[in-house]
Amino acid sequence: MGGNSQRLRIEVLGPLRAWRDGSPLALGPVRRQTVLAALLLRDGAVVSHEHLLDGVWGADPPASGTKVLASHVNPLRRTLDRAGTRHTESVIRSGKGWYRFVLDDVRLDLADLTELGDRALRTKASGDLAGAAQQLTDALALFRGEPLAQLSGPFAAAERERLLERRRTLRLARLSCLVDLGRYGDALDDAARLPEADRYDESMLALRMRALYGWAAPTPRPGGPPRPGSSSASRWPCRAPTGTRRSTSRRSKGSPPRRGRCGRADRVRGPEGNEAPVVHLWRPGGLVKRIGRRRHSPELRVPRAHPRAGSDVVITSNLANGWLT
Repeated sequence: MGGNSQRLRIEVLGPLRAWRDGSPLALGPVRRQTVLAALLLRDGAVVSHEHLLDGVWGADPPASGTKVLASHVNPLRRTLDRAGTRHTESVIRSGKGWYRFVLDDVRLDLADLTELGDRALRTKASGDLAGAAQQLTDALALFRGEPLAQLSGPFAAAERERLLERRRTLRLARLSCLVDLGRYGDALDDAARLPEADRYDESMLALRMRALYGWAAPTPRPGGPPRPGSSSASRWPCRAPTGTRRSTSRRSKGSPPRRGRCGRADRVRGPEGNEAPVVHLWRPGGLVKRIGRRRHSPELRVPRAHPRAGSDVVITSNLANGWLT
């Protein structure tokens, strides 16, 4: 941690933590940390006592009123300031009815996130997808879990949601880069690690389905689809011919679907566990094929469609554990 701007470093992209010259600082109980966050994340603006009380205690302010703020601010000054720092030079300045956190000599991980995230999005917009994917990886690595973890109060809750939305935006951008680069396996690995709140985001779902289709489908040879009857025809991904009727014959539970007119089958390996996935292949006009697997079977057989029918199959799945959805 070299440089004047990094003598005091504070992290908010996880539990609130602080260091002075590389040594960790004890920030006290949760309420005191919440007061620190409510001052720290105001971009150096003046905060009145009333707004600070509202942001930390909400609709249940302490009976002692603004006097309780001094009982938290003074210990924070002793912790964050160097020994012998005058009151007027503290990182937490004060006046009649207000406080202000001075950021001049403080390095925030949030500032690092803003710098890295904005640069990565500019790189992506320029068309350098590989560079953007790496920069987005570096930006997302700054998160150490839930931002402002365990801090209470309306201000901390609003800031936590804002930072989670920022992380969601960066994750979506990285997933888009991986899919566009053809790195489908990496994209599916990322999708598997998404938190529950992000798994059902429509944009995330669309990218995961693209990654699944790209990972399961074979790579076509240059020059377009092969001629019907050629040796590579069975490897070209496309929908079933119009008018193809689904077989109504019964088969044993868990057995792979018949190949029929949809061509040979690809084996798609799913996650281990108790959920039994079901994949649907759709084309304009209706369902082409519904495929399931035995509850404990580790793989799924997805049939490849006939080469003469086009390539507008859409794959959907009922998996809700993050691997496919």
